[in-house]
Amino acid sequence: TGHWHGGGTPVAGAIELKAPRLAGEGWSVVDLALTGEWTERALLAKAEAARAVLAGQAAQALSVRAEGTPTAHQLQVEGRRAAQRLIAALAGGWAQGRWSGELLSLRLDGPVSARLREATTLNVGSDAVTLGPAQLEGELGQVRLTGARWREDGWSIGGQASLKGLARLAEAFGLLREDTDPVSGE
Repeated sequence: TGHWHGGGTPVAGAIELKAPRLAGEGWSVVDLALTGEWTERALLAKAEAARAVLAGQAAQALSVRAEGTPTAHQLQVEGRRAAQRLIAALAGGWAQGRWSGELLSLRLDGPVSARLREATTLNVGSDAVTLGPAQLEGELGQVRLTGARWREDGWSIGGQASLKGLARLAEAFGLLREDTDPVSGE
């Protein structure tokens, strides 16, 4: 539930949206505050949420800044999950109900630190999120993805990894239950 306030329509005009909860197929946000300007020729917006879920992954805090046009813009994203922080830069645009572009940079800070070595493709729609080939490296090793795809039924990821400290990695991303032994998985 939210409200639209400002001139124009959602595709042209000033944007001011505050919503305690918004959700759609495969995503949800809590305590959303969105402000900005959106026209056919310009996009300048900032969104902040206390909690966000996309592709089955939850963030405790999320901030997104956008600048450009609706069909060609730059995004700066910051998210937090427990002690882990994500910072990303993207470039792309909306067309036919999907966002398509590139993940230009990605950095993880916290118990697990890593960075994206070079830009890769990223496509986001209500039914799927796809990531092109990517290389991540950090203190726990490196990951070479041939690609990743999320759909409602879960993730499909291909690639190779050379990692050390897997229990620390799993704990940082909330993949271990408190009653699970990190060695045996039981």
